[in-house]
Amino acid sequence: MSFDDLMAGPPPTRLPEDPAAASLAAGDEPRSVVTAHPESPLAWAVLAELALAEGGDGVVAYAFARVGYHRSLDQLRRNGRKPRFGTWSHGTGP
Repeated sequence: MSFDDLMAGPPPTRLPEDPAAASLAAGDEPRSVVTAHPESPLAWAVLAELALAEGGDGVVAYAFARVGYHRSLDQLRRNGRKPRFGTWSHGTGP
């Protein structure tokens, strides 16, 4: 009889290089980078930090950060990451 290793973690998720990173490192304006690469979590994070640094509305910074967070989740899913929850068969069900 064989048993599955229930303590084994999922395989690592490998993410491609963010194309916006090179543009931002080259000094391109962050808003134009987000326009060119709206899928980039990094570009949205930079916009959020700039909004805070410029003393702007915190809600705007939060909105930028939230979009970046969701772009991160999208990127993880596109590259094979699956949500890992306990299942009923593992004893976490009703």
